[in-house]
Amino acid sequence: MFKALLISLTLASPAAFSAESQKDIIIYTANNDAFPLHQRCVTGVNLREDAVAWRFFPTVSLFLSIKKSPDCSDALDHFFSRNVGSDVTATFNSDAFLKTKIVSALRTGNGYSQVVSDKALATQILASYTRQ
Repeated sequence: MFKALLISLTLASPAAFSAESQKDIIIYTANNDAFPLHQRCVTGVNLREDAVAWRFFPTVSLFLSIKKSPDCSDALDHFFSRNVGSDVTATFNSDAFLKTKIVSALRTGNGYSQVVSDKALATQILASYTRQ
């Protein structure tokens, strides 16, 4: 009985850790591929609101500066490169806020802009990446 309990606890722990490690981060998914954008990979984030002539409300986006490293900018670049032509979904705390098609590779070493569906969500994401 003790061995069964120990095995159950050992198997349950990684799942709980994984769920916690994916809280308050953007996760990109395409096909059966996923990239979690962890706080350690984001070196800066800025909120932008841009007025566009043909829209009645401003576009909200975040500019994310990404750490140049194999497990941050390089890994994110590879995620987008290997999924060109596929649909990608961006989620934050399990809520999808963007679904679009990847039409070309993305180079994130100098940062990139991420459109966000509304300002309240953008503010939540901003707070998550600035509190590290």
